[in-house]
Amino acid sequence: METQAKPSSGLFAALILLLPLTFAAAVGAGLLLWAVEHYADTYLVVAFPIIAGALVGVIAAAVVRLFKIRAKLFITVICLLAGVILMGTYHFATYYLTFRQQARELIVDRTGEEPTDAELDSFIDDLLESEGKQKGFVGFMQLNAEEGFTISRATSSSSSSGIELKDTLAWVYWGVEILLAGAIAASMARKRAEALTPAPAVAA
Repeated sequence: METQAKPSSGLFAALILLLPLTFAAAVGAGLLLWAVEHYADTYLVVAFPIIAGALVGVIAAAVVRLFKIRAKLFITVICLLAGVILMGTYHFATYYLTFRQQARELIVDRTGEEPTDAELDSFIDDLLESEGKQKGFVGFMQLNAEEGFTISRATSSSSSSGIELKDTLAWVYWGVEILLAGAIAASMARKRAEALTPAPAVAA
């Protein structure tokens, strides 16, 4: 007769517990990336997504360990989606907190008056459409891709020398950042889940 340890939790716990906690960590890591770039005026390409992904991975692995989650496939999917949320939060924060503030200051310089949110949105949409882009956040990303950025030997996008990425290459690189962040988080969480896997069944 063979006996096998029954997992204490699985898919249900992965969805109910791991998903919201990992996604919340991804939002926090994305905001942290924005804060470092905004206040320190630096962004280390490749390195920052890996570091942020590791932060998410620490949280995900802790949840996996605490609740004994062994559903490795769903751990992987959730962590990869967290990579999307992480980098999406960073880019959206750049748009909403930095780009919109710059636009607001431009309006104040031109008119001497503080614009309402509706006036600010209208100004930004008109600006983006004048550049042939869509409105709002999507147009902002399209504009960033068109303007491009530079990867220097020090892997700092603030440098004026190095490899320039723009248009399609910019989109490809942003996709790589998402995969890096998600893969790092998934790797850390999966290793913790594998450590929880019960030993093979033994004959009684």
